[in-house]
Amino acid sequence: MMKTLWIHPNDLADIWTVNNRKEHPGHIESLAESMRQNGYLPEYPIIAFEASNIPIQTDKPYLVACGHHRRKAALAAEIDLIFAEVHDGTEEEWIEMMSLDNFQFDVASTPGIGLAFTEQERRAACFQLLLLPKYLRKTNVSLAGLWKVGEGTVRRWRKQVESLIGEASPKLEKEWNVSRERIESLRSVIADPYRENEEGDTVAVRQKPKEATPAERSEFWYTIRKSGLFDQRSDGSRFLDRHGFQMEAFNAYICERFNIKSDGIPHQLSMTQLKKIHNYILTDDPEVIARCQAIQRETDALSVARSDCYDWHDQVVRAFDETLSPTPGNTHTPVHSSAFKAFQKLVKTQTGFDVDARHEANTPAQLTEVQEMFERIYSDIQNEADWVLTFKAEVSDKIRKDREALEQVWANARKAMFNALAEYPRDVSEVAFSNRFDERFGHPSGRTREFTEPTPAITDETLTADIRHFKTTTADIHADTEWMQAMPVRIPLIAALTEARITELVIKVEGGGQNTRIAEFDAETAAAWIPTELQEKLIKLTHTFIDSDE
Repeated sequence: MMKTLWIHPNDLADIWTVNNRKEHPGHIESLAESMRQNGYLPEYPIIAFEASNIPIQTDKPYLVACGHHRRKAALAAEIDLIFAEVHDGTEEEWIEMMSLDNFQFDVASTPGIGLAFTEQERRAACFQLLLLPKYLRKTNVSLAGLWKVGEGTVRRWRKQVESLIGEASPKLEKEWNVSRERIESLRSVIADPYRENEEGDTVAVRQKPKEATPAERSEFWYTIRKSGLFDQRSDGSRFLDRHGFQMEAFNAYICERFNIKSDGIPHQLSMTQLKKIHNYILTDDPEVIARCQAIQRETDALSVARSDCYDWHDQVVRAFDETLSPTPGNTHTPVHSSAFKAFQKLVKTQTGFDVDARHEANTPAQLTEVQEMFERIYSDIQNEADWVLTFKAEVSDKIRKDREALEQVWANARKAMFNALAEYPRDVSEVAFSNRFDERFGHPSGRTREFTEPTPAITDETLTADIRHFKTTTADIHADTEWMQAMPVRIPLIAALTEARITELVIKVEGGGQNTRIAEFDAETAAAWIPTELQEKLIKLTHTFIDSDE
């Protein structure tokens, strides 16, 4: 039963937790402005239900099913009476009307009407309807046609709903306002083996066949690979077909036939598809064999074209290294890499050709075109074309000269630092100074002592940083900063040991078979006689013999 009447908007309760739409303040304000100018137009009635028939906690006599935004707009416009259709229906009828009403505002089917129905809101509406026994009882195909979505989408939504119902998830009551009584009704529908199709007929639920496991598909694919169509090579590396094509060509045919990528075999194929593939082999299907042979010919032609193209690329690189590289014979240096990048840039400017285009060529024709460009570049290098000579004069030679100048600046800055150390008034060990220098600037231990001349493998950035460090340290030495004052000075051996019990020192004569014994000499004699490096080494080893009386 339905009745129409003018009622105050405060007599209506709008339950947004059940409604699948989101509140849009801008739309409410637009409606409110229209109502201020025209009043509430009765041709757009609000659809409501008697609250007493629906298990929703509210003190209002009516529940809004359609027109939540219009009710709020009327309140904002201070409209006293709005026109409404009030239905005397059940909770399920209220939810159904609320959800279905929003579909008329779907911009995909009826553009320009009301507020656009978003994909997220459409999904929520369909989910809400699936929580009604009436809709859960329908087949996926009928619901897909009704909601204008794919059958797979409906199947996925149904699985989610049935999972919530089976687990009696608290979300059903808290978020979807589904009563316990309705949950029991939904469980009965799930247990029922019959559904209602789009014509309204009762049909049995179609049972989905048991899907093969990944392990089963892999095992069957192994059987296919081992089948009689293929003969394993002696090295076991791959399979060669007796009809003149390799296993790789057959794989390519499968990808083409079933529209999958090469890494999709076999896990993206069903067991039914794998059985079809097996049947191709068992029956020597002539259509399949002909296509695989064609693929093999295409693959061979592509392989030859790619090999020739890459060979010519390598010839260009070798010609560059011999003729234009700042460091001929050493293609791994940063200087060489910098020069080759400049060469590639000039080639692109000169010819419009990208040297790396060989990676993007996917057909013999494309690869042949790239190869011809490599041949042209190689010929220009060999014949010293004008643009090649210009590159060598302006780029290659300049890079080499700049590098030589940088290395000289590096050597001068390093020499100046150690000269300043030699003139330093305190007797600082060069070894100790180098170690502290490396530690201060984050170098590996021993780098300054071992790295005395630049090598091609050292980048310009590293040399530039070293120059800056050398100059900073030279200034610190001249200024006698705290860093230099903290440097340890040389200590004579005997003064460092300070133990009267050490009366003699035995030194093993290098290459000899006997010991030379030097007894009872003073500290001054020892300091002059024993090299500084040996003194420092002996001081470090003092703890091993300092208490010995022998």
